[in-house]
Amino acid sequence: VAAAAAALAGAAAGRAGRKEVLDPQRPVGHLLEVSADRLDLTPGWADLQVQVWTVLASGQVEPAAAQVRLEPPVGVEASALTGAAPLRVRLTQVGPVAPGASVGVTAATADGGSGTRLPLIVAPPVELVVTTVPAGATLRPQGGRAILVRAELRLPPGASADLEPVRATIAFDPPAAGDWLDAGQPRDVPGGKELPVALSSPDPIRTPTPPDSVVVTARAVAFGRPLVGSVTIPVDRPPVLDLRPDTLEIAAGSGTVTDVLAWVAEPGPGPWTFGAHWREGDRPVARFEVRPQTASSALIRVTEDAARLPDAGLAEEAATLVVTAAADGWDALARHLRLVVAREGLFLDPVSHDADGVVHVDATGTGRPTEVDVRVYVRDPAGRIVLDAGRSADVTWTPAGPDGSPGRAALGFPEFSIEFTGMRPSNRPAATYRLVMGRSLPTSGNPLPATLDAVAAGNDAATFTATLALLLDGVDMSPFSPAWQEEQAECLRIIDAYAPRDRQAQLRALVYERGPKVGAETLHELRRKIWALAENALRAEAEDYLTTAWTLEQAEGVLDWASWCGDIALAVVSGRITGTAAGIAVGLLKPVLVSAITAYLEGRSLDEWASEQVKLAVSVAEGQFTDPDFLEKISGAHKAKIWAVFIAYTFCKEWYLDPEHRIREAALNTVRMLRDQALIHFLRKATGTLPQTPPPEEAAQPAKKPAQKPVQKPGEAEAPEQKPDAAAPARPGTAKSRADAMAAEIRARTASGRPLERGTILEILRDPDAMRVLKAEHPDLWQAYTEQRQRIYDAHDARLKEWIAAHPETFPQIPGRTVEVEFFGTKTGVDRDYRVGYTHLDVSVKPPRKVFIEIKKELWTEASQRIFAEETGGPTDPKGAARWARDHQQLGTDQYHAEAAVDMADQLRVWNPNAGEFGPDGKPKGAWEQVQVEPRVKMVEDGQGTLLDPDGLGKTYETKVAEAYHEGNLLDAYTQAGKAVHTLEAVRKGYADQNYDIRDLPPKVREGLEVIKRVKAKKTGPADLDAAEAESLLRDLDFEGLTDLMEKVSGSFGALRWARPR
Repeated sequence: VAAAAAALAGAAAGRAGRKEVLDPQRPVGHLLEVSADRLDLTPGWADLQVQVWTVLASGQVEPAAAQVRLEPPVGVEASALTGAAPLRVRLTQVGPVAPGASVGVTAATADGGSGTRLPLIVAPPVELVVTTVPAGATLRPQGGRAILVRAELRLPPGASADLEPVRATIAFDPPAAGDWLDAGQPRDVPGGKELPVALSSPDPIRTPTPPDSVVVTARAVAFGRPLVGSVTIPVDRPPVLDLRPDTLEIAAGSGTVTDVLAWVAEPGPGPWTFGAHWREGDRPVARFEVRPQTASSALIRVTEDAARLPDAGLAEEAATLVVTAAADGWDALARHLRLVVAREGLFLDPVSHDADGVVHVDATGTGRPTEVDVRVYVRDPAGRIVLDAGRSADVTWTPAGPDGSPGRAALGFPEFSIEFTGMRPSNRPAATYRLVMGRSLPTSGNPLPATLDAVAAGNDAATFTATLALLLDGVDMSPFSPAWQEEQAECLRIIDAYAPRDRQAQLRALVYERGPKVGAETLHELRRKIWALAENALRAEAEDYLTTAWTLEQAEGVLDWASWCGDIALAVVSGRITGTAAGIAVGLLKPVLVSAITAYLEGRSLDEWASEQVKLAVSVAEGQFTDPDFLEKISGAHKAKIWAVFIAYTFCKEWYLDPEHRIREAALNTVRMLRDQALIHFLRKATGTLPQTPPPEEAAQPAKKPAQKPVQKPGEAEAPEQKPDAAAPARPGTAKSRADAMAAEIRARTASGRPLERGTILEILRDPDAMRVLKAEHPDLWQAYTEQRQRIYDAHDARLKEWIAAHPETFPQIPGRTVEVEFFGTKTGVDRDYRVGYTHLDVSVKPPRKVFIEIKKELWTEASQRIFAEETGGPTDPKGAARWARDHQQLGTDQYHAEAAVDMADQLRVWNPNAGEFGPDGKPKGAWEQVQVEPRVKMVEDGQGTLLDPDGLGKTYETKVAEAYHEGNLLDAYTQAGKAVHTLEAVRKGYADQNYDIRDLPPKVREGLEVIKRVKAKKTGPADLDAAEAESLLRDLDFEGLTDLMEKVSGSFGALRWARPR
C-alpha cells in the first residue's frame, strides 16, 4: 500500500508542475486493498478482507469512506455482499463452481471508485454413493443372512483430489431402537467403507411383521462440505408353514387314516424339505408318513395306532406331532398337529387332590366329604366315543387291597359311605360320588393307604374297571403329635392338681419316661387312671394303705403299652407274611411280641431274651443250625414258635433303633426281613453258634444306630447319661490301633502282590475314624487301599449308567447324551458323596464348556444302593440296601438332599425363550431349563453377593456333624466340623469385603472354633489334638461337647441374614 501511495502522490505532483505547490493534506487518489490476490476454497471456505485508502499529496494514506460490493459466482456464498470499508467476509463453497470462476470486488467513494476480480481455487465435486454388495441384494428376516453395504467416494471424470481425509470421515447412521436392522462393525475398503447388515426381530416374543424394506444411510465431510448417501434394501417376505387340518380327533383302536396337507406360503426359490416328530414327552398315538408333493408342500399321512400303547388311564389323550420344513437360507419352520385320541371305558377324576397326587379322605371324625367324578365312555354305532351318563351314575364300588390290611378294614366300617349325588353340569358332564368316613381313625403319624375298585354297571371288562388310591387322614396319635402333646399336658395338669404331693414327682417321671414311647390313647388312659388313683388315695389314706409300691403298680398297670404295640404290629403284619413264616398262628405271635417289648422295658438284653425263647421253643444240638434243611426237619409247632420269636425280636430291634419309635414302620421293615436265611442266622446268633469269622456277606453288618437311653422307672435313681453308641468297629481298640491293624494287613497283602479281600475293604469302609488315621499316618498304604476300593466304585458306576440307559421312560432326557456319575472331593477321600447326571457342551459361552446337569436322586438312588449291595455282598431289599450303603459311607445326593444347602447347589433353573414347544407362528414359546452355575457360597466367599439361606447352610453342617458324632465317629465329626469352620470364616470374610456390618463371634465360640481347627488325624506338633482331647477342651469352655458348639456355629451362619451394608 505504501509503495502504491507514493507512486500515486508522485504522479499527482508531476501533473501540477513546478509552478504549483500542492497542499500536503490534499487527497490525490484512492487505493483498493484486498487480503489475497486469489481465494483457495478447497477446505470449503476462505476469508476475505477489503480496505479502501485515501492517498494524500504527501504520500501518506488514510482510511477512505467507501462502500464495498462483492459479486461471487454460482456455487459460492458470501457472509456479506456489501458493506462499508473495511469489509470482512467469509466465502463458502455450497455447490459446483465453474472452472476459472472469480469473485468481483468493487469499491465506491464520493469522488469515484475502483474494482478487481479475484480468481477462485475450488475443490473437485465429490459424491458419496451407497450401494449393496452384491448389487440388488435383499435381506431376509430369518436365517441370519448378512449382506454388505458399501459407501464409496466418487469424482467426476478427469478430476483428481486426495480423498483419503474424506474417506476417514465416512460414518453409517446406527439403527434406531426397535428397528429390524442389525449392523456390524464397518471396515475400510479402497475409496470408502463397507458395513455388514442383517435383519432380526426387535421383539422375539411377539414376532412383529417385518418391513418391506430398510434404508441404510452414510455421511461424510468432503473439503468442509457435508455429503449424504443412502440405499434402500428390499426385505424378502418370510415363509409360513401351515397345515390343513391342524387338529385330528380320533377314536382309539379305530385305525383311522387321515392325510394332512402341509405347505409353505411365500416359499421363495426353495426347495423345502419336510419332516415330522413327536413332541418330547408325548406318546406316539399314531404312525405317520411324510410324502413330498411339490417343492413347497407335502402330505402327512397319519394312521391311528394308540391301541398298542399301555392304557394311560385317560379318557382323552392328546399328543402333538411337530411338522417341520427347512430350506437353505431360512430358519427351520415348525407347526403343531394336535391329535386327540378318545378311549372307551370307566375313568375317575378326583375333584380335588393334594400336591402328592393322591386322593385324601378325612378320617378325623368331622365327616368332611371327598368328591370323585366318574365318566363312562362307550362307542356309538358310528364308531365315535361318547359319554354314557346312565352307566356313569351306576357304578359299583368295592374295597380292595391286601386282605387284612388296615386300609381295607377301614373301608369296611359301616361309618364309611359312598353315594351318587348327581350329574355335574359342565362342558364335560360327570357323575359325582361323595366319599365320607364318619368315624375317626387313629394313626401313627402317616395317612392310612386304602384302595377302591369301581366297576361300571353291565360290563365288568377290564376297560370298564378302575382303581382309586386313597389316603385316609386319621388322627395322629403317635408320640409328639398334637393329640399326644395335648394328652401329655392334661396328664401333667391332673398330677399337679389332684395327685398326692408326695407322689407327684414319681408320676411326672412316669409321664416323661414312658410318654415318648406310647401313643395319645395310652396317655389318655393314664390320665384317667391317675384321676382314679387320686380318688382312691383319699379313701386309702386313712388306712395308711397308699404306699409307693402300690401307687406305681397302679400307674404302670395302665401303661400296658407293650400290649398296645403288639396290637398295632399285629394289625400291620396280618396278611403280609408269606412263605414259610406264614405258618405261625396269630394267637401265638401277640404274646411273644408283648414278651419281647416287656423285656426291653425291664432293661433286659433283647439278645438274652431271644436266646431264652429259642431254647425254650426247641432243644437242638449245636451242629443242627448249620444244616440247610434244618427248618424243614423241625415240627410245625416248634417252627411256628421260632418264627414268632424271630418276628418279635426283629420288630423290637427295628422299633427301638428308630429314634421316632414308629411302630408301623418297624412292623413293615420286619416283614421285609422274613427270609429263611435270615432266620438261620438269627438262630445261630441266639444260641451262640455263629462262626468266629463270618463270611463277608454276614461280617459286613450295618453300623448300629444310636442306642436309646435306658428306660428309668419311677422311683429309681436317674441313670447316668449315656453317650451315643458308636458304630461297632470291625476291630477292637482305638481308632489309631484299628488303623495300625488295617495298615499291617494292607502291607502284608500288597507286599505279596495279592489284592485285598472284599471283606477287608468293606470292614475298613465301616470305620471312618480309623480310615482318617490310616490316611494321615500311612499315605502309601491308603493309596493302595483306595486303588482297590475304586474297582468296586467303578463297577457300581458302570452298572448304574447301564441301568439308567435301559430306562428311557424314566429318564427321557438321557438318549443321545452321556451319563456320568460325579463324586464330590477326591477319589482318595474317606467317604463318597456322589450324584448322577448327564453332560453336554454349552456353546452359548466362549469358549464352549462342558456342563453337568443333575438327575433327581429319587429316580436312581434305590437302584444305586441295590447295585452297590450286589457288588459287595450286602442285602438287596430297599431298606437293607439303603442302610448298607450308608454304613459303608456311600451317599447318593443332589441339590435337594437334606445335606445339600441351597447355597451349595451348582444347579439352577432358568427361563430359555428359545426352547420349548413351538407356537402357531413357528417360534418357540420358551421353557425352563436346568443349567450348571457357580455355587452361591463360592461367590459369597469371593465377595460377590450374600447367602440365600444362611440358616439352611448352618443346619447342613450341624446335621452332618451330629450324624457322625452320634454314630460314635468322633474324628469324622470333627473333620466335618472343620469344613464348617472353614466355610463360616470364608463367608464372613466375603461379607466383610463387601462392607457388610457383621457382629463379632462370642469369645467362647471363637475359642471353640480354634479347638476344632487343632484336631488332626495324625499329630505333627504340640498344638495338635485328637478328638477326645478336643471334647475335654470344649467342656472346659462350658460346651457340652462338639454338637453343642455346632449349634452355636449353625446360629452364627443364621445371624448373617441380619447383616446390612454399612
